[in-house]
This record gives sequence, C-alpha cells and structure tokens, in this order.
Amino acid sequence: MGDLFNTVMAALAQPRKGISMYQSHKYSEASRRMCQQGLIGTQKFTVCNSLLEHAVLASFCKPKALVDMCELAVPPFRNMWIEWDEKHRMELLRHHGTKLGYFDNGFEWTPDTWADEVGYHIWDDPPMPHFCYSQYSLNEGQILVPPMSFSMVNEGDMDARNSDHFTTAGKVVPPTLEEVRRQQRRFGKVLLSSPYAEKHKGDASLETLYFRMNPSISNAGNMILPRQLARDPEMRMQLADQSAKAYAGDMRFLITVLALVNYPHTIIERKVERGPTRIAYGRRVPRNELRVLEIDLPKPRGTTRYERMFKGGGGKKRRHVRRGHWRRYRRKDGTVTTQWIEEQWVGSAEVGTITHDYELKSKGAK
Repeated sequence: MGDLFNTVMAALAQPRKGISMYQSHKYSEASRRMCQQGLIGTQKFTVCNSLLEHAVLASFCKPKALVDMCELAVPPFRNMWIEWDEKHRMELLRHHGTKLGYFDNGFEWTPDTWADEVGYHIWDDPPMPHFCYSQYSLNEGQILVPPMSFSMVNEGDMDARNSDHFTTAGKVVPPTLEEVRRQQRRFGKVLLSSPYAEKHKGDASLETLYFRMNPSISNAGNMILPRQLARDPEMRMQLADQSAKAYAGDMRFLITVLALVNYPHTIIERKVERGPTRIAYGRRVPRNELRVLEIDLPKPRGTTRYERMFKGGGGKKRRHVRRGHWRRYRRKDGTVTTQWIEEQWVGSAEVGTITHDYELKSKGAK
C-alpha cells in the first residue's frame, strides 16, 4: 500500500527537489504554504484494491446511474485526502473498459506514462455549496500538480456566479449562463473521459453531469507557473485545458468511490501499518497515518448491480434542507466510530422549495 500523502508533504518541504517544474517566486512560496496548511488538517484515506475494482467497474454505469451516484457522493469530510494505486487502477480500467466496449482492442495504452500513485485533496469552498478537487501524482520520483483544480456540486446545476470563466477576448468578463454551460460541456466531456462521453453520446444525463463541474483556481497552481502568468485570460484557458487532460476520467471515478463509501453498506476502515522511516528529497518523510477503506460487497460482475444500487436519485429535486445525520464506520478490529454530517441545502430552486416542519412527540403521544 502506498503512502503518497506523506511523500507530498515531504516534497512541499523541499519544493525545488520534490515538485516537478517548481517555479521560485513570491507567489509560488505563498502557494506552497497554502497547500501545506490545507493538507495538514485533512482526514486521510487510501482506497484498497478491492474497493478500487468496484469503483472502476461502477464508473462504467450509464450516465443516469452516475447522476444518482453523484447525489450520494458528497465528500464525508469538509477537508479530506484520498489516494490509490494508480497503476493498478489503470490496469483495471483497461481490463473492464475493453470488456465492456469502451475501448477497442487496438486502443493505444501508454503504461510508461502512468503515474505510480494519484491522490486528491478535496475541500469545500463556501459560501456556495460545492467542493474543490485538486490532484497530486507521483511520477519518476517527483510530485506533479496540474495548474488548476476542478469544482463540483452534487445536486443541481452549478451556479454561474460560482464558476471561473475563461475567455480568449483579452479580458475576463462576467459570464452569461450560456457561456458557462458551453464551457462546462467542453471540460465535462474530458473530466468524465472522452470514450465514456462518446459511448453515451445523446444521453441527456451527460449534460446533467457536465453542468455540475467547472475549472477553478488551484491552491497549488502558482507553484509551477511563472510569476503572474495565470492572470492572462488566454493563458488561463490553456491551463484549464492542460489540467482537464490530467484529470481525464478522474471525476467520474471519484463520484463512484465517494458514492460507494457513502452507500449504506458496511465500510470497513483500518489504519495502514507504519512502515520504516523513509528519506525523500533530503528530508525524513512524515509518518501521518492513513485509513484504508474496504467495502463489503460481492465480487463485481458487470455494472447492473451498481445501477440498481443507486437507482432513484436522478432528476431535479426541489430545493430542501438535508438534515444533519450521523455516519457510522466499523473498523476491521470491530471498533465503531461515528461522524456528524452537517445539514446543507440541496436540490434546485427552479422546481420549487420544500420547507420542513418537524414535530417532536414523546413516546406514547397521539
């Protein structure tokens, strides 16, 4: 089992050695510190190979089922880190994707370019109800960071006011709704992966997913950019395109991982055993503990099971408050822990708003 989070922290402590294409200037230094501060407070998880296979196979469900998963895939913590063995995931992707007809036998795979490990820093970004996803990967001993993050809402369309808009007109202008939607279609196809989008071309649920995602400025972006480069609108569009390619297919995969974690099955959570002390980039690697997520499901056989599991969540729902609730985790040693999920507004105001009144009665009251 990998240990990407601790390697990232070591790389941030020695960015000239650890961060690929690191640029040294005052903005990159501020960006580096922001990344360190954000990551220190995360809840840390790693996806074991059994859950990895379920998530890869579930990610090939039809778009409507993926919309249902998206509504359940609210990150369980407001500031979290999740990582996995990327080479193993890509082998699963190649195997199941070819078997299901998403890739033909002549599809050109390039295993020599696959990262060893991939991790995501996920955090909420108030006041709008959405989460930001920022990628870190390990390749040839250095940490690669795309210049931009991507943000996603789990229910309803992303508010245009909550979207970065990139224009080639020479200046940043307040976007119209149609401009934002056009941009979301452009990036959404890549974020879900082009083979998946082509396979389901014409399915209206694809746009439902596209309209929930959009590029956003990354905390890590300035570490690899020349000074003030990101202020150029045309360059920002190029950076967004470049980042989308690095994220290709990952947003679809993350939706299924988080949906499986939140699904009311038993999630077995165990801590990674601490390995020997390591040295990277001339410094001792921190030894933060990560929790491994396993899932209690039968061996995956096709995508139908997952479509049935998450059926019924799709389509626009009236705006309403989702009550706060407890989420239970059972560790492999039998210990049960709970985490409180706070209330939040979900659904679309376009189809109405529901106001709940709760009446509490004592036992035996009529």
